[in-house]
Amino acid sequence: MKKYLYYLIILFVLAVLVGCSTKKNNFFTRHYHHLTTEYNVYFNGNEAFKAGIKKMELNHKEDYTNMLPVFVSNVEQTRNLANTDMDYAIEKAAKAIDKHSITAKPKRKQNKNSKSYQEFRKKKEFNEMIPDCYLLLGKSYFYKKKYTSANNTFKYIIRQYPEEKKLLTETKLWSLRTNIVMERYDEAERNMSDLQTVKLTKAQKEFLGATKMDYYIKRSDYAQAIREGEQLVKVSPLKHKSRYQFLLSQLYLKEKRENEAMATLKKVTRFNFNYEMVFNAKINMALAYKNGDETIKKRLNKMLKDPKNEEYRDRIYYALANIEEKKGNIDEAVRLYWASVRASVSNDNQKSLSFLKLGDYYFEQKEYEQAQTTYDSCLIFMDARIENYETISE
Repeated sequence: MKKYLYYLIILFVLAVLVGCSTKKNNFFTRHYHHLTTEYNVYFNGNEAFKAGIKKMELNHKEDYTNMLPVFVSNVEQTRNLANTDMDYAIEKAAKAIDKHSITAKPKRKQNKNSKSYQEFRKKKEFNEMIPDCYLLLGKSYFYKKKYTSANNTFKYIIRQYPEEKKLLTETKLWSLRTNIVMERYDEAERNMSDLQTVKLTKAQKEFLGATKMDYYIKRSDYAQAIREGEQLVKVSPLKHKSRYQFLLSQLYLKEKRENEAMATLKKVTRFNFNYEMVFNAKINMALAYKNGDETIKKRLNKMLKDPKNEEYRDRIYYALANIEEKKGNIDEAVRLYWASVRASVSNDNQKSLSFLKLGDYYFEQKEYEQAQTTYDSCLIFMDARIENYETISE
């Protein structure tokens, strides 16, 4: 608080001395506009941006019946939670650029011909906070789904401020993520190539690893997504590690690598205080089940009796049905899939998965009327954005 008050006093003194014009470029104007930007306009915008990110992280609801998104902001309902904060961040970043950018050249000083002075005079921007404002603007545009504006902003930073090495690395990372969302995959590949030789912080390594994993999942290259995920787990902080491991286990299951999926899911259940994630990790162990491992079935039956799992009973029945199906006990599997449907309270995605299994069974048995009914029920509860929605509909 004392530090903030100190800067306010400095700002007041400088304002009295030099006024607010950005057309003047001298020691006092540069410091006045720098401080005003950093501790007022940019500060407020950046705080709003961080508040928006926190809202998404705290209020995101995972859907464990589908593959987890690499970034929670990939889910539209989650991203919308930050709309107001991102609007405010855009407003403040734009205001800082409009009111405090200094592009006028300073008066040339006599007997000043040093290389550093010549480099200083070549600068395109003399308020050192303005490039940060452009980056904040681009990131906020990204979360508002204004991808073209975000991409143009990142390109502008790269073109306009090549000397800002740290900022440039961060900008290239965001440019990569934006190009992936816009499906500009050739540009994304070039971004990744550019970043190979750049020294990254721990946070940037995590961001790059997650972005590359997201890229390969979007392109359905699950084998490469697994390789990126394995590296990501190594560099990610403890608070994110379990989530990445869960997603990695889902990719293993897609590639029929059940042993690796099982081993990864066991890691998710250790030292993890997220009950819902641990619960679903145990459920997914049944999807990676191989004959002979009866401990999983016993664990699921125990979970079924626990009152605190009442709202999850549809998931437990579904997992038990998967085990019986793999063991060849088809009649018991069908009974359990129907139990899953009846136990479902609010998880429409799970209900659709159980109906899908029943539809496939009845279709294979040539009981076409029953198959049509269960497929129809599946579509009623299924999210239309699911990748095989059209196939099921047909």
